[in-house]
Amino acid sequence: MPRRSWIYLTLAFVVSAGELAYLALSGDREFSFGYVGPLESCLGNDLRDRVSTALWSGVDDTGTKFPDGVFVFLIDRLAPIAVVISIVVMVVTTMGGRPLLGRVSVRALAVAVLVAGGHTSAFALYDLFAGPRCLESWGGTEGLWFFTIPDGPLAVATALLMMLAARPARGEGPRVAGRILAGVAAAALLLAFVETDVSQAGAARVRCHDYPQTAQTSDEVFLCAMRESGRYRGVPDRDLLAYGRAACARYPLKEFSGHDLAPICPTAKRDVEAMTAARDAAFAASDAVTGAFCDQRRHRPKIRARQVVRDVIWPDYGVIESFEGDHYDDGLLDRSSGTGIATSRGHLLLSTHSDFENCVQVEVYDRRPPKERKGWDRVVEVGYTSPEGHMMLVDPMAADQGLTVPGLRPGRYRIRFHHAEPDYEKVTPQVVLLMIWPEP
Repeated sequence: MPRRSWIYLTLAFVVSAGELAYLALSGDREFSFGYVGPLESCLGNDLRDRVSTALWSGVDDTGTKFPDGVFVFLIDRLAPIAVVISIVVMVVTTMGGRPLLGRVSVRALAVAVLVAGGHTSAFALYDLFAGPRCLESWGGTEGLWFFTIPDGPLAVATALLMMLAARPARGEGPRVAGRILAGVAAAALLLAFVETDVSQAGAARVRCHDYPQTAQTSDEVFLCAMRESGRYRGVPDRDLLAYGRAACARYPLKEFSGHDLAPICPTAKRDVEAMTAARDAAFAASDAVTGAFCDQRRHRPKIRARQVVRDVIWPDYGVIESFEGDHYDDGLLDRSSGTGIATSRGHLLLSTHSDFENCVQVEVYDRRPPKERKGWDRVVEVGYTSPEGHMMLVDPMAADQGLTVPGLRPGRYRIRFHHAEPDYEKVTPQVVLLMIWPEP
């Protein structure tokens, strides 16, 4: 084997072992990165997923496939193993009088190292050139570093040194260079074809990063909804759109719901609009029945109330609360189990049945109102300190809306809680009445 081949292969082995040294020196260093969604498809990242899936498809620890530990050991040391094999091949073929076979074998091993270790870096570079938006699909700069460093650059350097070690003899160089150029041109042509194929008949790919704000046409709405759902990942926009239109011709079918096809299918859109109208009408009818019931059970104060507010509240798990500022008491829920109401400074909690709506009425008085027990299943009176004079009764799972109680100021109050059970057979709402007045 020529002396220059020894030098280049020795350097290739040192470089290829650099990844192991890098991992050893980095110790338990951790990388932190995240994917931001919803994300549109990026060709390089999609190809990386496909290659990774293919590589790991035959690996597990069940004994029926290639062992996981062995695979990881080999893939982490692929480059130095390939260099060692190259040295052996070069020595054997040179001694056997067939140096051309040795050089060809080393070139093939160099290509294998380049593909195995450098494909991720190549896909990442392609995505970055395709558009900065694709950086997020790799987890930002931290994720890009995690996926490409150090194996990508070291694989390229190792493959280059192996190619130099297998440098052709005189007269063979132009022929080999021509083959390499032809291979590069073919790869570029293939990538251009794939990029065209994943777009819509060669047009720019639909941008779905800020969906639904960015979706303008019915086609874009359909495609972005499919991308956001995670279905048909990797299917070109053009093909997915054609598939959806073919499904419209066979509508209805199980694979696509009416909501899926509505943007591009008039029949599905008509059905969805009809179902939405029927649902809205049912909700409106139910709200009207509840409103009529609450009006019938509206409380008439015995003395004049300064403020009266009413609303229908149906909390997710039967709890209605009011918070003032940062005041919160974890123990109120347990303390309300026997009485239906519990308070602490700036925090009020009402505990009702979670399966029924609440006809809620709040009355604010200047003085103590008369006690009323007729028609109520529970009447409980408690004290309450308001640090800000602000009370809003809300469902804590949707605290952006609620019933605001007017006419309060910072200070101490008495609250009388009245509760009427729902009719469990007729499924009528329950009734809640709060009487509030200043504590003397």
